[in-house]
Amino acid sequence: VGPGSDGEVLTSTGAGSTPAFEAAGGGGAWTFIEKVTASTSATVDLEGLSSTYDNYCVIVNGIKVSVHGANLEIRFERGGSYVAGSAYDATSFGRYDSLTANTIQSSSVAGGDNIVVGKGINLTAGWGGGLVAYFFDTQTTSNHQRFCVGQHVSSENALNDLAVYNFGGRIDASTSALTGIRFICSSGNIDAGDFRLYGMANS
Repeated sequence: VGPGSDGEVLTSTGAGSTPAFEAAGGGGAWTFIEKVTASTSATVDLEGLSSTYDNYCVIVNGIKVSVHGANLEIRFERGGSYVAGSAYDATSFGRYDSLTANTIQSSSVAGGDNIVVGKGINLTAGWGGGLVAYFFDTQTTSNHQRFCVGQHVSSENALNDLAVYNFGGRIDASTSALTGIRFICSSGNIDAGDFRLYGMANS
């Protein structure tokens, strides 16, 4: 077997056949696209969405905000502009646990300017939050583009209680695909946090 090229691996080519150097296999269904680290940021923008993937995942670690109890929210970008103005519908369900009681909460919003994905984030040292969010059918030009936060922010709310929420929502149907996701706070800045975007292979 002759020498291979950079990045190739020695691979079986079948029973009774001489092995050969070939391109390495893929790293799995999810492909890392970009990471943005917040630092006293008014917004955090992930703009690596394209027709390469239909479905995306965002993982956020170490969220810190400048205003105690602020919500983390998102907007979507289409055609180079972030959409605001009564374009979003969303619902949430969750609970927060205190030393004395467990409280169940739910809410729905129709025609909002943003969608809440992290509720009442705490400034207390050692607290904060993180989330995993999935974005579906982002490249459609005929249907609503949807998302869900599967175990929301394990943020702790402004009362120093452990809060766990699930969120889901959509942006109004359009002829334009999504090109970006913007994170903002309901009040103040995003002081810290790592925001990572992944794309899922279409096949």
